[in-house]
Amino acid sequence: MGRAIKLKVDKSIDREYPEGSRVMFIQQSLTTLGIVSFQAQAPLYDYYADLANSSFKKSFKLRDKVLELPIDKRSGFRELDEKLLAKIYTSGSCLVMNSYLLLEHFSRYALASAYLPGNEKTYFALEDKELKEKIKHIIVDLLDNKELLKEKGYGVMFSDFEKIRHAINHPKFANIYSADKNKWDSVPIAWFVAGKHVEAFHDMTVFYTKLLKNWHEYARKNQRPGTITNLQPIVSGVYAQPKKVPTDF
Repeated sequence: MGRAIKLKVDKSIDREYPEGSRVMFIQQSLTTLGIVSFQAQAPLYDYYADLANSSFKKSFKLRDKVLELPIDKRSGFRELDEKLLAKIYTSGSCLVMNSYLLLEHFSRYALASAYLPGNEKTYFALEDKELKEKIKHIIVDLLDNKELLKEKGYGVMFSDFEKIRHAINHPKFANIYSADKNKWDSVPIAWFVAGKHVEAFHDMTVFYTKLLKNWHEYARKNQRPGTITNLQPIVSGVYAQPKKVPTDF
């Protein structure tokens, strides 16, 4: 564990906040030069969206490079060199993993926003469920829009993407190599060489864009005021001044 962070509060600068003020939870980190504080509820899903988009751009260009390879006259194949293959696999893996993590973090954020504080039992019952169950709960129970379940990207995410992600996380002989002409696409690296991840990401992006739009509409309609009472004990033995802070989330 890291070294304990010691905090002190100067009560002389404590003040009340006007009604409707936004509240931000603060995370603290102890560096070699002291404490750094920052936004605790950071939009991690946006960070993963940026990573996925970056991987998509690389993968799109690499797919074109594969299709531009000359055909060997003797074999009738296009042959990949190891350097290009490495780039294809790494960018493809990053695309799949970051796309999945994007939805994992979005689902956690959405469920926490909907159920915390006040309905902790429901939140924690959902938190450890599979991603598909969490996304389906958000779509059906919160957004009340079952049409999103019919989106091609929803199906792709929980079929092809899910299968490839599982193979990457749990490598076995069967998903590292296959000579079966009907099962070649169960091998992640072969799936990436074929450019299947590029097509799948496009469908997933269409789905996620609609999901996010629906979520923003839901969040706007379901804003609710709340009250936070700060009585956090301080390590030095001094307590922060009790105060009630109106919130708008």
